[in-house]
Amino acid sequence: MTRCVTCSKSSSTSRQCLACRRFSLPALVAPMLLLFMSTLPQSLADEDQFESHVRPLLIQHCLKCHGSEKQEAGLRLDSRNAALRGGDSGPAISIDQPESSLLIRAVRQQDGLEMPPDGKLTITQIEHLLGWIRGGAVWPGTVPSPPTPNAAEQSAITAIAPDAAPLADSLQLWLRADALQLNDGEPVYVWPDESGHGRDLTATRGIRSGGVGEPGQYIRQSTLVGRSAVRFTSSTGMATSPDHRPDITGDAALTITLVLNLRQFSEHPSHSSVFGVGNPAGSGDPGRPLAALIEIDQTQDYSLDFAGGWGHDAILAPGSFRPHFNKPLILTFVKQPGPIRETTRFYLNGQLAGPLDDQPVTGRDTVPDIQYRDDIGIFLGRALTWCGAFEGDIAEVLLYNSALNEADRFAVELGLGEKYGLWIDQESTVAAAATAGTMSG
Repeated sequence: MTRCVTCSKSSSTSRQCLACRRFSLPALVAPMLLLFMSTLPQSLADEDQFESHVRPLLIQHCLKCHGSEKQEAGLRLDSRNAALRGGDSGPAISIDQPESSLLIRAVRQQDGLEMPPDGKLTITQIEHLLGWIRGGAVWPGTVPSPPTPNAAEQSAITAIAPDAAPLADSLQLWLRADALQLNDGEPVYVWPDESGHGRDLTATRGIRSGGVGEPGQYIRQSTLVGRSAVRFTSSTGMATSPDHRPDITGDAALTITLVLNLRQFSEHPSHSSVFGVGNPAGSGDPGRPLAALIEIDQTQDYSLDFAGGWGHDAILAPGSFRPHFNKPLILTFVKQPGPIRETTRFYLNGQLAGPLDDQPVTGRDTVPDIQYRDDIGIFLGRALTWCGAFEGDIAEVLLYNSALNEADRFAVELGLGEKYGLWIDQESTVAAAATAGTMSG
């Protein structure tokens, strides 16, 4: 006669009595484990499918031309968001219409598409890709993007003018090249503000203290799909009066939208001042951003920055603007109050460009304190000697003293897309469009 090692009761048959054997840990765990395995989340199965079949396929056949080092046709396939964002021809994958996905049509070699170029995938490989997209294109480790209007919400959004009733009160500046009453090729000495505030920009040479900016040139059929624009060269610089400041100070919310087509440049001041508000160039580092400056930084391989001066910047990524030279673009920057890096969003052609899981915004976490200079107000290009020049065409500039919500931002961009032939569809992408006109020095 022995005693049960579990309950100490007498047991004549083994080290455990019958009752304890019946409810022992192995006896309980086995059926529970089977139940758990039968109810595993589908996402885990989808992740296993991705890691076993899809990721190896992408690595072997796609990432040489569409990865972090090389992006043919502007397309990356090394993250879910990159695939959803797509390249020059639009999104690579469509969750709503998997069969119509550009990637699927390309690997099936339909509609003149042919991927990969070294030979067609097998039917099984194509089915793995299609099944992955049908399952929601699960990509382990993906961080959800900030909320944006979904397809159904976007389809209900209609285009609005920048000064539409919901936005008029916050509109601080509106520059429109198509409002200029000039002949093709004439200099633009004054660019009138259409917001109603009278914040006209003028060429700064001989007008503003220390001004060096020459006038832009009115181009009737510009590189912005043949629409009117003001052409900037390395000597062009314009600014408003320092006495007519926008209602944007301190740690203010704001939105900036630019419609432009820039060409790659070099040997100008290394930080190109496309558009600026505030004072980014004081006599010393103030320890915080004093400006809101749209900047392209040559020292970081042409990164797109939302800069505050003295390195207090939010940086999309090194090289982030390089793929966008010589292309018509709608750029929008939405800034909420708070640390500059954490509260700035970058949008390219209606689509969130950063922060994303594969495109984090880097830079400083100092809190802005927008202040103004005594010599110029709002500026474009090389208004003063310290302003970095840029080259290209600008058709429209918008400045709001509020952080536009997603629906309002998209509605304004939708209107601009229609106006300039940059059609923004329900997935916030821009279709490829032929660019009319050419740039000359």
